[in-house]
Amino acid sequence: GTYSGVIRGVLRKSAGHSCNALAAEGGLPEGEAFKGGTVIARFGDGSTLGYRVEGIVSEGDISHILLREDPGLEMYKGGARHLFCP
Repeated sequence: GTYSGVIRGVLRKSAGHSCNALAAEGGLPEGEAFKGGTVIARFGDGSTLGYRVEGIVSEGDISHILLREDPGLEMYKGGARHLFCP
């Protein structure tokens, strides 16, 4: 199936976090059901980036979509920026 939601944060090992992940609103199924799948991030300008999924870990109403690689993104108030092209 297809899920959609809003990304509220980005976690990067290279920035000191314990994992590489996109923090999304809503309840996604936890575990490895999506392992090997692809999450597509769509930006305000219509551009997209795809990432390989390792699993899902939920914390309250936020689902951390664990990624195989560094997402190469940084979020700030009002937007996000690409740090590099993964």
